[in-house]
Amino acid sequence: MKLILSRKGFDSGYGGCASPIFKDDSMVSLPIPFPGGKHLLCEVTNMNRNCSAGDLVDDLTHRRQESCRHSRTARVHLDPYLKQYRASTSTGWRPAFGQDGAAQSHLRNEGVGVGDLFLFFGWFRRVEQLEGKDNKDTWRFVPRSADLQVMFGWLQIGEILDIDGLSALDAEHAWLKDHPHWKQRKLMGGGNTIYVSTGRLVIDRKDLGPGGGTFDSFRSCLQLTDPEQGLRSVWRLPSWFHPTGTGPLLSCHRDPARWSTPDAAKSTVRLLSVPIGQEFVLDLDNVNRQEALVWLASLFAPMSVGGPAPQG
Repeated sequence: MKLILSRKGFDSGYGGCASPIFKDDSMVSLPIPFPGGKHLLCEVTNMNRNCSAGDLVDDLTHRRQESCRHSRTARVHLDPYLKQYRASTSTGWRPAFGQDGAAQSHLRNEGVGVGDLFLFFGWFRRVEQLEGKDNKDTWRFVPRSADLQVMFGWLQIGEILDIDGLSALDAEHAWLKDHPHWKQRKLMGGGNTIYVSTGRLVIDRKDLGPGGGTFDSFRSCLQLTDPEQGLRSVWRLPSWFHPTGTGPLLSCHRDPARWSTPDAAKSTVRLLSVPIGQEFVLDLDNVNRQEALVWLASLFAPMSVGGPAPQG
């Protein structure tokens, strides 16, 4: 089984700010702006709170360069599509994620296939709401709050669709008609592929929940960024990630200089993550499998996950 750490959502290049973690620890990954997108920002954030997505994003980006401002009607690239944000007329919906170009070539070269697990992460920061004039409250990032890389969702691969090889969707996959890697397939790079989730997430013969979904609340085990460091790109990982004994492990991070010596007391290791790259692959057959399985089970504790079971 392979584990894929997959960078997604708002970042400094696409969106211009971090995604929010709210006071109650709920969080939402903001999908990146995409002019040809089918969905609007106000339709897809699904924050389950008395909060306008348009106002939130406008408030959080208004002090930055004008090109980074986004309104409630901004069109977005809704991918990975881990929740149904509005009623669907199609049965059979499942979480899905698309990839193309160099990133898809990397996944293919690393042998990613059915049964492997994507863990999606992105840039997050805590936000708060201030009383404003004319009864309009204003959102802002909490002053001096940390910039963090946090895992926000997952997808276990149940099916892999080569979109470049399809002229039309069959009836079984008709629900994918609005997925951006199908609907905007002419804009995608080579190797355009959609990964469809399993019905249930099964690891080591244990059913841990839906095959894809979101971690709706922040927890320390979802944080990649080392809390003792000032850079979100410096991570603290379980020590079994460290490339000792069996050679290089995590793809794109095979330079030994990026890794610290494991901390035996904390069973962790520090990693200087690469600034560019979307997909980082780790083959769990090359690590301490039992420790890895315990770590994965902790991420999917029953009260921690969101997202509906698949339809149909």
